[in-house]
Amino acid sequence: MQVRVTLPRARLGLSRLLVALILALVPLTAAAQAVQLTVDGTTYDVEFFEGPDSYLDNSPAIIASPWWGDFQLARDFANAYDAAVAPGYPFDLNAGTDNLAFAYETYLDGFLNVRYERLTDGGDVATRASQVSSGSPDLHYAYATPAAVPEIDGGALGQGAVVLLAIWLMLRQRVARPRA
Repeated sequence: MQVRVTLPRARLGLSRLLVALILALVPLTAAAQAVQLTVDGTTYDVEFFEGPDSYLDNSPAIIASPWWGDFQLARDFANAYDAAVAPGYPFDLNAGTDNLAFAYETYLDGFLNVRYERLTDGGDVATRASQVSSGSPDLHYAYATPAAVPEIDGGALGQGAVVLLAIWLMLRQRVARPRA
C-alpha cells in the first residue's frame, strides 16, 4: 500500500520559498585555512607554514607577525592557539611530534639562530631556538595578519529584507482569512 500526501498549492509554494530562503542564508564554507585568535583585543588570522621550510624561506611573513620582538606576546599567541584548537593541530604528520613555532627573534651564536615559543601536539609551550638554515618536517612556523572585518553587502541586505517582507505579508494574509 502506498500513501501519498498532497499539500495544497499555497502551502507547497510557501514550503519551497522557505527551503530556498534557508539554502540562500546558509553560508557555503570551505575548510578553514586560518584560525582566528583574539589577543590583546585584536583578532588575527593565524596560519602555519607546513614545513620542512626553514625560517629563511618565510622570514618576511614571520617578521610581520604581531609577536615578533616580544617573547611574552609570542607565548600569549601560543597559549591562545592551544586554547582554541584541539591537540593534534593542523598537521600531525609525525604521530604527535609536530611543533608549532611562534618565532619572535633571531640572534648570532656562530650561526644565525631563531628563538620561538614552541607548542607541541601535547599542548606544552616552551622557549626553543634553532639554526635558521635548518628546516624540519616537524617544525611549522606561525604567522598572523589582522583578521578582515566583514562588510555588509548592501545589495544582499536589501534582497533579504524584501524576501522577509514577502514572507511576512503572506503569513499576515493567511492569518487574516476567516477559517471555515
